[in-house]
Amino acid sequence: TNDFIGNRVVGYRYCFTAPGEDHADGQGLAKGRVCPRHLPFGKFQRNVNHDCENYGLHLNGQYPRQVVRDDDGYVEDPSSCAEVDWRGEDNGKLCVVEDQFEFNNLYVGQMSLGDVQYLRYTSLNNLYGMHWQRSKNFADKTSSHIKDSTFAAGTVDDFSLGLGPVAIGPSGPMTFILENVSWYGTLEGDAAAISVGHDAQGSCSTAQYVMEAVDFSNLTVKTGDRVHGKYIGFGSDGEAVGVTFSSFDGSIGEVASEDTSVTLISGHLDGFEDCTVLGPVWDNAHVCKYAVRR
Repeated sequence: TNDFIGNRVVGYRYCFTAPGEDHADGQGLAKGRVCPRHLPFGKFQRNVNHDCENYGLHLNGQYPRQVVRDDDGYVEDPSSCAEVDWRGEDNGKLCVVEDQFEFNNLYVGQMSLGDVQYLRYTSLNNLYGMHWQRSKNFADKTSSHIKDSTFAAGTVDDFSLGLGPVAIGPSGPMTFILENVSWYGTLEGDAAAISVGHDAQGSCSTAQYVMEAVDFSNLTVKTGDRVHGKYIGFGSDGEAVGVTFSSFDGSIGEVASEDTSVTLISGHLDGFEDCTVLGPVWDNAHVCKYAVRR
């Protein structure tokens, strides 16, 4: 376990990467005595990555667990690296990336990551402020995946990148929670503020997105009659997927009130009672004023 506090990285291909998946059983003298992709982080706070050719922060393949180790950091009980413990309970351990600031990178995020929360994360002018394709429910059953965070885009020193403040979230049999997350700027093309990852096909496309205190009010997706972006996307490549977006507090502002539960369902599906179809800024979703679960 290591602490990463107050670091600044600029101009690399990968600003900060966690290669635990590439060396799943360790290297050198530690080979076979550790499980790097499952070792929890220490303090991960106030780091900055910018102007990197590919990823800024890249925590691919990390799934921290309740690993039992000796004083030298070697695994004492190999079974503690497993996905579940001896009782059959989820063995994940919550780790938090705090106050991360990322700007002018192509990507931020990971293909696969679990039991890691982004807290007070700020993305500015990244091509993809979050690029996340696979994840899981938190072992503690309460934490949100992205909390108290901001996605923003604009022209800084005559430079801008991409189609606006874009985030891609994961798919899979899970609930992905966005809590107190705001978007700022203008979207272009067919870009969505939050859409579901490229792997969102077939049975992997059944993620449930819950939006609590999510704010799109400072995001421009339409000028006059011209639509040039959308708030949500059912699949980042436009796939017809079974993902749902739910709000219980009015986060889906145009179609919900504070005391109404609302779920958005892909317009490619049908057969839902008492639902209406929204326009292109909501990816032509059905809106149902009740909770829908898979």
